[in-house]
Amino acid sequence: MFRNYLRNYPKVAEEYALLKGELATKYKYDRSTYTQQKEPFIIDIIEKAKGEFKKISSINGGSN
Repeated sequence: MFRNYLRNYPKVAEEYALLKGELATKYKYDRSTYTQQKEPFIIDIIEKAKGEFKKISSINGGSN
């Protein structure tokens, strides 16, 4: 879901790439913090993707 959203929205994918680059530099030796700092962005995108899925599903007559 996350990956598909990034594929559909290249500007968001670019934002994610920039974030990862900044965090990789800042937390070069702290993988755990690097991962934790990406989490809010990822959660936000997953929620947006779920919203889109629900919208598309309702348009197509789905129950989800």
